[in-house]
Amino acid sequence: MAALAAGYARLEGTIPPDLIQLAADAISSGKLKTTVHKLKYHEFEVPGVCYSICDYFMATFNLEPIKALLHYLPDDTLPQPQRPLRIGKFHKTTGPSPSEAFNEHTTHVYVTIAITDLKPVNGAYIFLEGSHLLQDPKEKAICDVAPMILLAGRAEAWCGDLSYTYLTGGGGSFITLVFEKPI
Repeated sequence: MAALAAGYARLEGTIPPDLIQLAADAISSGKLKTTVHKLKYHEFEVPGVCYSICDYFMATFNLEPIKALLHYLPDDTLPQPQRPLRIGKFHKTTGPSPSEAFNEHTTHVYVTIAITDLKPVNGAYIFLEGSHLLQDPKEKAICDVAPMILLAGRAEAWCGDLSYTYLTGGGGSFITLVFEKPI
C-alpha cells in the first residue's frame, strides 16, 4: 500500500465545519491551560468538542490507511486512540537547519486533524517521504519532501518514525490522535 511506502496518508472524510469552528474558538480563546511546551508547538487542555471530533472521525473516516501504517490486517478492528487527545497550536520559531530532521515515537501512528488550515507557512510539518524505511540517517537527504497541507476539517495519518522538518511560521491549530502499533 502507498501509505506504507511513503509513511503517511491523507484520509478520506471531513469533520463538519461547526465542530471545527467550536474547536478553533476554544483554542484561540486563550482560556485553555497550556499543558506541554514543545519546540514547534504548545499543547493545551482538551475541550469537550475535541472528543466529539474524535468520535466523528472514528465513525465516518476511511480508517484503512491507519490500519496499514499500524501493520493491521484489513479485517482487524482499529483500537480507539490514546486518551487524552492532544490539541495544539504551532508557534513561530527560528527554524531548524536545512539538514535537521525530527521523529516522534516509533511505535505510534499519529493522525493530525486540521482545526485551521495547515501548511508549512503556519507551522505544519514537511515530511521526508519514505524516511521511516531507511536505516542510515545520511540517506534521508535524498528523500522527496512532502509538505503537510490540510484544509480545516481534513486529516492525515503518519508514522512516528517518519522524519520531518518545518519552516519558521506559526499559527496553525490541530488535534492529534495517537494510535499504538501492536507489539
